[in-house]
Amino acid sequence: MVFSESKLFKLNDKQQYWLDFLWTMTEKEIKARYKNAGLGFAWMIINPILQMFVIGAVFQFFMPVKTENYFLFLFVGLLIWNFFSSSLNQITPVFVHQRFLLQKANFPREILVLSIVAANLFHLLISFVLLYLFVAVWQHVIFINLLLLLLAIICLVIFTSGLGLLVSSLNIRFRDVSFIMQASLPLGFYLTPIIYSQNVIPEFIRWVLFLNPLSLVVVMMRNIFFISNSAPEPIWMFSLLSASLFFIVGFYIFYKDSKNFSDYV
Repeated sequence: MVFSESKLFKLNDKQQYWLDFLWTMTEKEIKARYKNAGLGFAWMIINPILQMFVIGAVFQFFMPVKTENYFLFLFVGLLIWNFFSSSLNQITPVFVHQRFLLQKANFPREILVLSIVAANLFHLLISFVLLYLFVAVWQHVIFINLLLLLLAIICLVIFTSGLGLLVSSLNIRFRDVSFIMQASLPLGFYLTPIIYSQNVIPEFIRWVLFLNPLSLVVVMMRNIFFISNSAPEPIWMFSLLSASLFFIVGFYIFYKDSKNFSDYV
């Protein structure tokens, strides 16, 4: 696909190339993921559903959790977490896996990171559409707050992209980063209010939970889809600041080191 210019928004040649390349790499990533898969795109919703039933059964029946609509409550958190963890698992070693491309071609290095985020975002948005249809039928909800939805997605993408740029650029120099990420992601799952409500955390230390931007995204998504009703709190600002900080630091380190990637591999 080639992005055409409009009178209101004109792109120069460099910007046009950047967007076309991003689109091409994203499309390639989406097609490659489901190549030779019989169920194709259905896997994007099958995986979180299976996780929902297994984890939900444990916490709802064997370790009762007093949360209304717990399975749906859990499902939203799993959608967010799967986007984040899948993106980082793919992004962290991407420049090591694509070492031959780095050595043979000159292109914007960040495209490899952003195309993975874009491909996973495509899957997430489809999942949200299916979730909305289900909630609309079940709870007779017609309208959702699109502004809050956009804010939550922007926060999620900024945080994931920033952290992805950071760990991918560090991993090409220090291969231990890949192992650190594999060990850290399971811990991050429990530090994000996915299987539990943020309300179970004592208020005086709840701000620590919201240093993790995923906490804000999960809570906002549950509110947007009317699965929970948590009033906004000032501590949510920690999440927005944290997401922005991760992106700034990640982009700075990536920009500083990206010119030397071909030397490191």
